[in-house]
Amino acid sequence: MLRSLLVVVFLLGGLLIPSRAALAELPAGYPPLTFVPAAEGNYDVGRGGARITAIVIHETEAPYSSVVYWFRRPGSNASAHYLVRAWDGGITQFVAESDRAYHARSANAWTIGIEHEFGVRFGIGHTDVQYRSSAALACAIGHRYGIPLDRDHILGHNELPGNDHRDPGPFWNWTYYMSLVRGCAGDAHVSATSIPMDCDACLSFGAEGDAVALLQSRLVSLGFLSEDDLAGGEGTFGPLTRAAVLAFQDANGLPGNGLYGEDTAAALARVSSVAAAGPDAGVPLDLAMLTR
Repeated sequence: MLRSLLVVVFLLGGLLIPSRAALAELPAGYPPLTFVPAAEGNYDVGRGGARITAIVIHETEAPYSSVVYWFRRPGSNASAHYLVRAWDGGITQFVAESDRAYHARSANAWTIGIEHEFGVRFGIGHTDVQYRSSAALACAIGHRYGIPLDRDHILGHNELPGNDHRDPGPFWNWTYYMSLVRGCAGDAHVSATSIPMDCDACLSFGAEGDAVALLQSRLVSLGFLSEDDLAGGEGTFGPLTRAAVLAFQDANGLPGNGLYGEDTAAALARVSSVAAAGPDAGVPLDLAMLTR
């Protein structure tokens, strides 16, 4: 156990020391990021002359720390160019854009892959800050390579030929994400904070649907709700869900308003990610079956 914890500490500690070379090469207009190189053999140097023409959106189905470990593990045969953390929108780069990451099989040569920390079984959902950070990155990539910032050129992993993956799944909000991308499309120098803010993920008493069900699942995994509390009320933001949100806010020093808004979403993603990290987190499902 101690050895596993030391490995995690080492990996996460390394993220605090960006590569000087990587930062020196960061093009103007890109949002802040940290460079953590993927293991040799988990990507190809160069693209064989292929031109970058599209951006691919992925979901990890695993905590951030597990993805970092998997990309840095020799022999994984998997990588992506970028990973966007859920709780704070932090961006980590693993593969240079000029190189071919192993993220989308037949589309590797002409795409840049952006993974997004997410995992229903770990209680990690998408957050507004993650959407905004990713959109800023996509905008910067689009400006650099002349990629049209539309749904014909920003694609889901599940939309590519020769792939059997289903991500991003139903919890990824394409409508909101593309509205953020369009909001920065005309600005050559973008950041997550420069994109107009809209709490698309906000939930309050009386709300219904899959987003509420995911929130309830995360509250159950952290002990603020029980399975019995959801009997007959899963997917509905009722009195017990509001009480659980209030309890979570109180436990994490947030204003107690009972609303699932931007600050609460970010805190819940952060706490869930920490709780899920560790040696039993498993292989990221989006990456386990990737091949060159």
